[in-house]
Amino acid sequence: MTVAIKIHRIDQGGIIEILVALADMELVGKTLKDDFFVSSRFYHGKELEVDKIDSLLKNATIINAVGDKSVKKIISLGLADKDCVINIGNVPHAQVIVMGD
Repeated sequence: MTVAIKIHRIDQGGIIEILVALADMELVGKTLKDDFFVSSRFYHGKELEVDKIDSLLKNATIINAVGDKSVKKIISLGLADKDCVINIGNVPHAQVIVMGD
């Protein structure tokens, strides 16, 4: 079971944010309800097995996940709460922001 994952490093005035964009492979390049486009430029850096991405997700300061497999993965790691997931049409979507000290 593979997902698209791309790591974006963002310099916020000397503070480095690590944004992980995660999407189910079958959604990349598609437009969902309300014109939500699952852009390959944003989401697809690598195609990896979902069971091989734990450390990438745990090191993120921001996560943007779309699709059933992707959202279930971040929930299973305790990074997102299932009650905070929204649906775009029938596709789950979650965003996580890790607050520092």
